[in-house]
Amino acid sequence: MKIPMLFAALLWVAGCTTVQNSANSSLETEPDQVMVEAKFTEAGALLSAPRILAISGEEARIVIGESAAVPGQAEQVQSGILLTILPEIRDAKIVFRGSCQVKQSAGRSDRPSLKMVAFRSREAFFEGIASSGEIKRVEIEHPNGDRLTVTLKFTMVVNLPQRLSSR
Repeated sequence: MKIPMLFAALLWVAGCTTVQNSANSSLETEPDQVMVEAKFTEAGALLSAPRILAISGEEARIVIGESAAVPGQAEQVQSGILLTILPEIRDAKIVFRGSCQVKQSAGRSDRPSLKMVAFRSREAFFEGIASSGEIKRVEIEHPNGDRLTVTLKFTMVVNLPQRLSSR
């Protein structure tokens, strides 16, 4: 009589554990990250196409560039592309805000009587809502007629638990 009761108790504990694990596993597979793919284009030319995996509710940054020595300055000036994005998953949508900046060299003079470096900079701030897989475009017009287009694609990503992803 003791053995069947012990066996029944073990099955009951194992069953409770299984139910608990299956309840936790559904929570572990909810999307908690956002893949942001960006394309920076100007005058039909692709400047850069970075992507980043951001955690929902945390700011992410992409910096692509170089430093340039500037006459009369001790510190170098950073040029290139900076994308800052804060995505948050809410009700199966991606609510986001951010900014992008593109700073490019616009000229240099190294004459003995005058040393000069110029930059052309464009910056935009944005916010919006996207479905997973949806593309949004940010356009920045320059007075000379050039248009910088930043194409952003947002995709929800499930962060699988370590025990599942290692199989």
